[in-house]
Amino acid sequence: MFCPNDGIENREGAKRCKKCGACLNCGEKDPGEKICRKCRIPLSDTGLRQCPKGHTLPQGSDRCDICEGNSGRPLAHGSPVGGARRRQPGVYVPPELTQMDDEDSIPTNIPEPRPDERRRQPTRFGSAGSTAKIVGVLVTYSWKREGEIFEIREGRNLIGSDLDCDVRLDCDPALSGKHAHITFLKSFVIGDMVSKSGTFVDDQPIESERLPLRNGATIRTGGTVWTFVSMPSPGEHSEGASKA
Repeated sequence: MFCPNDGIENREGAKRCKKCGACLNCGEKDPGEKICRKCRIPLSDTGLRQCPKGHTLPQGSDRCDICEGNSGRPLAHGSPVGGARRRQPGVYVPPELTQMDDEDSIPTNIPEPRPDERRRQPTRFGSAGSTAKIVGVLVTYSWKREGEIFEIREGRNLIGSDLDCDVRLDCDPALSGKHAHITFLKSFVIGDMVSKSGTFVDDQPIESERLPLRNGATIRTGGTVWTFVSMPSPGEHSEGASKA
């Protein structure tokens, strides 16, 4: 019970504040002798008694069930349990818990944290598969001073922030999950995937799903600026070497 006047905590069952004598029911500072003159409740004590530790004793008994516990013997308040752990005052601890070692309470099956997936190998789409030939690269300096380079392979290459994109950036807040695509079959084409901020090639917005893409073109998706470079086929290398 807390006094409504000064907030002092009184024992359970008390009718008057132990500090100011006020009625704990209505806060009357001069409640009278036996009945509060304001709220008319009895001011006599309820007869609830407490042990030296402050626990309420059962009616008709001088024994504190909390202090003595179920075993009938007093518990040492604050005595250590299981090495470093300490018992809270007035809380019964079963004997079997006092034999528990600290190592028993430490979980050993905590999974290892997953590594950063930002640089994981992307999943390839369509019939190209993961063994498709590299036919070009995208280079950007938008997010790292030293630059970043991404492979463009035969087939469709998705550009975006989703985990299943072939060219994936998770640091561009303006990049859609699946923002654009660069596809190579016999030639390079680029298309927008209905992105939220649009796709631009050489500062011109793409308004179709398939637009021819030239070597050296500048591409902008969200806040990222790319330079596209197509790679010569192995046959072109061989032909150039034979002419030399």
